[in-house]
Amino acid sequence: MPAISIIIPVYNVEKYLRRCLDSVLNQTFQDWQAICVNDGSPDNSAEILDEYAKRDKRFVVVTKENGGLSDARNAGMAVATGDYVMYLDSDDFIHPQTMEIAYSLAQRDGSDIVSFTYDRIYRPQLLV
Repeated sequence: MPAISIIIPVYNVEKYLRRCLDSVLNQTFQDWQAICVNDGSPDNSAEILDEYAKRDKRFVVVTKENGGLSDARNAGMAVATGDYVMYLDSDDFIHPQTMEIAYSLAQRDGSDIVSFTYDRIYRPQLLV
């Protein structure tokens, strides 16, 4: 059972999806599973998700008919097995230490929830 289940709803984001998934792969914290919920995306997102799932078994792909963001998150929750759950939008990306810091704080303080906000400074790459 992983420490953190990351739920990533995916719909029509092929332009941003690799950046998102790479930011998960590049985490310093390694005890995670990424549940990528393909919410009936009409673009090439499904192929990208399959590529990552083949590359790393921690990526789990759930495919469903389009039902919207909340429905996709709920579908991800149904298969999540982590001690903690993290939501990540598929057009976003996270700092390489995001999970390490969040997990460490939760463990240190005995917290059920760790909350953080958008960082306007961290920009390892810009999309063209």
